[in-house]
Amino acid sequence: MASVVLQVDRRTNCMGERENVGGCRPWNEVDTLLIPVNVGGGHWLLAKVGLTLRSIRLYDPVGQPDEYQVRNQQLACLRWFLPSMLNQICFYKKKRKGTNMNPDPFHMELIPPHNFSQQQTGGNCGALTLALIEHTVAKRKKLNWTDEQMPHMRLKMAVEVFSNSIVSI
Repeated sequence: MASVVLQVDRRTNCMGERENVGGCRPWNEVDTLLIPVNVGGGHWLLAKVGLTLRSIRLYDPVGQPDEYQVRNQQLACLRWFLPSMLNQICFYKKKRKGTNMNPDPFHMELIPPHNFSQQQTGGNCGALTLALIEHTVAKRKKLNWTDEQMPHMRLKMAVEVFSNSIVSI
């Protein structure tokens, strides 16, 4: 079972009717969500959600093609939940015309591991998922972490968390 937490401000009927608070953006201005997802209680992967495209692209640090059916079952709740939630917060009404408003589940695909690092040993999936999010936000082309670099990456992430800043690589 996968756990996904998305917070919606209940003080507004639709996101974006109030001024931005604390660096948040109104939902109707967002096209992509990068969600670290825990599956099975011990494995992390990245779900890159295209809100207007109605798609979920899974980046799995283990990256086995035969895992697609398993991941599809584990994340079925997200595929069905997102259209419902987006309709409730008026996302599609506030988006540009032509945005698909239907209640059908989002399309999901497992991305082949060509452009991101794969874990070779157990326990690195969470750190690799966070690194992949950072690289995606920074629009870097390729993530090439190796297992030997994991202690450095974990230390870097700890410094970032405790100092509330991003440390360049």
